[in-house]
Amino acid sequence: MRKRMIIIMIAFAFLFVTKVYAQTADTDIYCIQLGAYSTAMNADLSVKRMQQKGIEAFRISTSIHSVFYGVYSDKREASAALSNIKKIVAGAFVTKLSKKQAEAYLKSNRAMDAASNGLEVADTTGTSGKIMDETGYSKTEKEKQVVIKKVDSNSLEYTYKVINDIELRGIKGESKWFFEVDEELAVKDFKLNLFCRVNELIKRDRSYVTIYMNNIPVKSMNFKGDNNQLLYSWAIDVPANLINKGYNELKIMTHSRISDMPCEDDKNIANWVILDGKTNYVIDYDKKYMTEKVANFPQSFIGLHADDAKGIGVVIPDAYTNHEISAALTLIAYLEELWV
Repeated sequence: MRKRMIIIMIAFAFLFVTKVYAQTADTDIYCIQLGAYSTAMNADLSVKRMQQKGIEAFRISTSIHSVFYGVYSDKREASAALSNIKKIVAGAFVTKLSKKQAEAYLKSNRAMDAASNGLEVADTTGTSGKIMDETGYSKTEKEKQVVIKKVDSNSLEYTYKVINDIELRGIKGESKWFFEVDEELAVKDFKLNLFCRVNELIKRDRSYVTIYMNNIPVKSMNFKGDNNQLLYSWAIDVPANLINKGYNELKIMTHSRISDMPCEDDKNIANWVILDGKTNYVIDYDKKYMTEKVANFPQSFIGLHADDAKGIGVVIPDAYTNHEISAALTLIAYLEELWV
């Protein structure tokens, strides 16, 4: 009897959830669209860039991969928030999610609370003050994970920060970080600034750290120096020819021993290494030169810019017509969508 009641209750719960989902999926859902991309990878990079600016962006993937901010049941509320978002993303606009997009959103973890409490309405200030890294930790805007600086007219410096401490335990430890090199950038220099905190029991001749770039070893170092003193920081130059266009993997592997008993070392709570959150890697890039011909549109008119770079500008006549101003705004929105 009890088994039958449990089955009935589960069936009832399933019907209830299905009904809530169906009702919500049929509701008009409005979002502020920040961009659309042909690959999920590019969309995710855009989400990260938006989060670094304090915008809680998210991706919805159907036949294309779209990046949005905010979820609204009322178009007027979305339009009210748009003015603040456009101060950061000039090409942003309000749109109603298609049925497929709405279903994809409701199936995501992001929509679990919205499914039970009605649609989630985003903060209308346009900035949340928090961003999330891959580990799920929140950071203030002052703690950007990626900082871009313009060195000169043709060079950029990217600084990637780890920010949060990473604990490695046992004999073998490993941590990986990923970064992308844009097709329009050429790597000039790569430097890893590695900071560690290491237990004082570590054996010098059996404990070391090795740096890999795309699974190719670059350098190995002992955790203790010749005088048996612990070392806490290293500056490692990585050859530029090991770095590929597109995604790359920077990996740190540690081998840590505190005794002559391997099995004990692997589970001993005293055997630990901390990769300090101060760790960072800095990449210097040269931007490829491309003539600004209409035949090269849009590549010659877009690019990667420093964090403090000015936005897109289009020159129009002093005595402009409504048609010209409309065309200029359309062009800005298009270009912004490509590189933001």
